[in-house]
Amino acid sequence: MARLSQKAWNNVIIFSMLIMITVLNLDRFGSEDDGPQTILDNGEIVLSMQVDLNIIERVGQSWRISPKSPAYSENVPAESLAILVQNWQRAIVKEPLEPFDITMFERPNHVVAIWLAGEQQSRVYPIVRFQDSVYIKVNNEAKLLDFPNLSQLVSW
Repeated sequence: MARLSQKAWNNVIIFSMLIMITVLNLDRFGSEDDGPQTILDNGEIVLSMQVDLNIIERVGQSWRISPKSPAYSENVPAESLAILVQNWQRAIVKEPLEPFDITMFERPNHVVAIWLAGEQQSRVYPIVRFQDSVYIKVNNEAKLLDFPNLSQLVSW
């Protein structure tokens, strides 16, 4: 065993603790990026969604418009509804270039609620079109819609 003074052993313990703290927290370093992010995390399973007054629900591996919805009589193909859900799963938002007044979400153009597997409550996303840009409220922050466009997120 190495012969070190008590002061040297204290330094060894201090540095080993600092290294251990750093290693255990590596996943937290660099996670604050302002780059594009998806609205829904990869792998989250959508059970149903409400786009304005129309409810889209999962039926096995397919999708349908709920009989309670105003668009029920339109006979929308299940493929179109599946594309709508996929668009939400792939939707990308980014930080707005200019400050956005979050009170604009008090009167949104569209409201989308998404029910995910494993969650008791829906996630609600108000959408506002403002000066040729589309903003979505994600986690109480205004985000700029990057992909896809608004019509691909609210219509079939």
